[in-house]
Amino acid sequence: MKCSLACWKTFSTRGEVQDKALKVVHECLKHIEGGLKLNGNVFNGETCGFLCIVANAIRFGMGVLGEAGGIQYYDPEEMLVLHSWIEGFRGIEVRQMFPSCDELVSYFRGRHEALLGSPTSS
Repeated sequence: MKCSLACWKTFSTRGEVQDKALKVVHECLKHIEGGLKLNGNVFNGETCGFLCIVANAIRFGMGVLGEAGGIQYYDPEEMLVLHSWIEGFRGIEVRQMFPSCDELVSYFRGRHEALLGSPTSS
């Protein structure tokens, strides 16, 4: 929850408030990456557990909000294990139950502009 709120605050604010929220996101992601380093690959391909939900939130949530708001939530080169984990999640077949990333980016780009009053550069 802490990370989700910080992601939204990073998306919906600017300046010092946004910078502080982004630091919270980085700390949360460092904890996840640390756990991944200890536990290795957590996808067994048979069931969807809590970590799959987290991976989905990072992949779609941060990916969509990041693209819509012009925000880089993490540096793939600095968090290689986390990035590999997220990329691995992309290969898992899941039933489409929600809009495409492009549709979500378009929606959240509009929300970002409405919240902050100016278009996102991208």
